[in-house]
Amino acid sequence: MASKLYPAILVQADTGYAVSFPDLPDCTASGRTMEDAEIAAEEALSDYLFDKARSGTPIPSPSWMGSIGYDPNSDETAVILVRAVMPEVPAFVPEMAQAA
Repeated sequence: MASKLYPAILVQADTGYAVSFPDLPDCTASGRTMEDAEIAAEEALSDYLFDKARSGTPIPSPSWMGSIGYDPNSDETAVILVRAVMPEVPAFVPEMAQAA
């Protein structure tokens, strides 16, 4: 399976850390620690991409990490790369079989 790296913004919140993806505005994750947030981000990204593929919605390509602005005066803790295994939707998924 192919994989891609999507840039994500890690922000310290009151109860831990939140992660958002500039290329995928509806995809977010959070965790108590930075490590928990990074693990949750990988899971959320995989689920998000699978749902997009299953519904036949085009999956945006990841931006180049250097194009993601980092504002040291904001709550942003870091800009990170999150690995995504690109989904392969089998033909037996009803929504995809009808679209073909």
